[in-house]
Amino acid sequence: MKKVGKDTAIKEMNKAGNPFDKGALYVTLHHIDNTFLANPKVPGMAGQNHINVKDPTEKLIVQDMVGIAKSKSGCGWATYTWSNPDTKKIQAKKSWVQRVEGTDVYTLFGLFL
Repeated sequence: MKKVGKDTAIKEMNKAGNPFDKGALYVTLHHIDNTFLANPKVPGMAGQNHINVKDPTEKLIVQDMVGIAKSKSGCGWATYTWSNPDTKKIQAKKSWVQRVEGTDVYTLFGLFL
């Protein structure tokens, strides 16, 4: 984002197979106002507000992630359950939330456990 600018980064990260898309390991971009910006697995989600998105256990996961992004450190781990895009199974997932310095955007990189 710092290299190519916000708009170009969003456009590129919504493409499947981008350098940050490695199968079940992929990076997404989000605005701290709860708007989904980029997801190479589901690019149609871009522009949608996800403040009330819950995981299968009813946990409000986006609110948790935004709280981490807005925290003093701007980063931390979020734990929840989600559908693995490769296996289509619901699995435990742990994601690193990292606010992009100087912006209102955060990245999310998750690992299925």
